[in-house]
Amino acid sequence: MDFPTINGQTKKEKIQKSVLYRVFVAFFILMVLLIAGRMYFYFNYKYYPVQGRSMQPTINPDPFVVTNGDVLQDGVFVECTHDIKVNDIIIIKLPVFKNTIIKRVIALEGDKISIAKHGDLNGEYRLSLIKKGSDKVERIEEDYIKSYMEWSAMDYYTFQGMNYQLDFYNNYLKSGEYTMVDGQLFYTLKKNEVFFMGDNRANSTDARVLGPCTINQVVGVVRVHIKDAYSLLKENKLELEKIKVIGSYFLDKINDYFAW
Repeated sequence: MDFPTINGQTKKEKIQKSVLYRVFVAFFILMVLLIAGRMYFYFNYKYYPVQGRSMQPTINPDPFVVTNGDVLQDGVFVECTHDIKVNDIIIIKLPVFKNTIIKRVIALEGDKISIAKHGDLNGEYRLSLIKKGSDKVERIEEDYIKSYMEWSAMDYYTFQGMNYQLDFYNNYLKSGEYTMVDGQLFYTLKKNEVFFMGDNRANSTDARVLGPCTINQVVGVVRVHIKDAYSLLKENKLELEKIKVIGSYFLDKINDYFAW
């Protein structure tokens, strides 16, 4: 039997009101978080369809040509930020191109970089890197690139017994602006410079030819990759896929934030 309280409500009624109040508060907080998250995403992320083959096999592993002649397949969501790290995939806006380009960060300000063939690898090209503040030479093995064989078929220039990729030598070392370490020539990236390359090294117009970009020319970092976006667009499923991948990305971010 319920007994009236001082204000005329029974204990059961008070419990019911308390539960409803807490449900309302939880729902309100959830809605605020959803709206805030949507606003944050709207202002800080942008979707880009990806054209071309320069990031194969990571992006557009099998691009195809659509009726207007453009190569369109995968898509990416990019966080608009200049906070980038080596190995990030970034979107860059350069004056020489009408559209943005997508590449991988190879080295940053203060890093030393070299691209040369090595006899112990049957004459294959490798990136050599000396990170800022270090004197250790690291020969980088990149499991994400399309083909060492195709890359190594590109022209080289021999200088003091070392075979440097021709474009890299002409644009970075030929002027004499280099540092020699263990018999190999390195270019040191200047303030705010970013050295970027495509994963499809034999079919990528990147920093080897264009020179490094600056931090301010970086639009942002790829955070979400949507595979076969053009097919999804044709089937009117792209917006649904965007919602799914965005939701999954933010759930992962929340889990990371609250992880012990």
